[in-house]
Amino acid sequence: MRASLRSIIMTTFIAYAFILPLVSAIARNHTIDDVFGDDNSGALPTYSPGTAWHRGDQCTACLVKPDASQAFNGTWHDATHNVADTQPVFMDISYNGSAIYVYGILANHIPSTTTATNLTFTLDGAVVGTFVHVPDNSSNFVYNVPFYANSSVPLGEHTLHIESNAVTQSALVLFDYAVYTIDDDTTSTSSSATSSPSTTSTTPTVSSTSKPTGSSTSTPTISPTPSHTPSPLPSKSNNAAIAIGATFGTIVLLALLLAFLYLKFARRYMYRRRGRQTPSGAPHAAKSMRTNLRLLVLLSYCHQSHRPCRSSWKVMKEPSVRVGEMGREAC
Repeated sequence: MRASLRSIIMTTFIAYAFILPLVSAIARNHTIDDVFGDDNSGALPTYSPGTAWHRGDQCTACLVKPDASQAFNGTWHDATHNVADTQPVFMDISYNGSAIYVYGILANHIPSTTTATNLTFTLDGAVVGTFVHVPDNSSNFVYNVPFYANSSVPLGEHTLHIESNAVTQSALVLFDYAVYTIDDDTTSTSSSATSSPSTTSTTPTVSSTSKPTGSSTSTPTISPTPSHTPSPLPSKSNNAAIAIGATFGTIVLLALLLAFLYLKFARRYMYRRRGRQTPSGAPHAAKSMRTNLRLLVLLSYCHQSHRPCRSSWKVMKEPSVRVGEMGREAC
């Protein structure tokens, strides 16, 4: 029985050691809106210099006017970096997680303004990628375009620096939102989140970097075609449902495993215990055998003493009577 209990304890420990970490490591995505910030921590992106950036959906002087209904939460940030500007135009996104994806809006031909985009991405002080958009002659806007995608960032606190480059020509930045990934067990308490990215969080389809180490960069040119339609990432509600389902499934699996082990070892223990005991009919058979043995002893004693046998069942059944006394009583 001790061996059975030891086996059950070891099996339960192994199940918890290997199954529960899988449940607790479920990934969750959070969105950093250009206006409302991080829906998990409430942290806001920082824009510099402040005079170069404008909230696009409220900017009356801006010549580039995308459709607000196509932007995430109906907002975006607009900045134009001219070649003659002496100050760099950049923004910073700080987050606590791993993978990071940056999305924006691309514009094409608009009279009297630049619509080219040229960005450099620096993660934790190391240059990790660039993004270049060369506009065509159409007047189309392209939404939910992945400016930068990096799924190999280690879990922790990071700062992504996004800077506009205007070396040979002016450049336009239309930043919409960013998405980062965290493990479910590292989720911090959500603060003043204004909106939820349950339907518009997206998975990038174009990557603008290879590794987060800064050892190499790439410069993809994105053609503004309607083909940039990212697929949705799991929402908070979907992640919660997955976590609950995985936890419930684990509990059920462990319960079934323990029930199986209990039945198996309990049945084996009962078989062993029954094997040590005398069968139910054995006491009666043993008693009958002792009675018959006593009868044979009586007959043999009477025969040797040449006396008639007057056997008494009471004498034969009495276990304390010795053979000689039993013979004298019976003959």
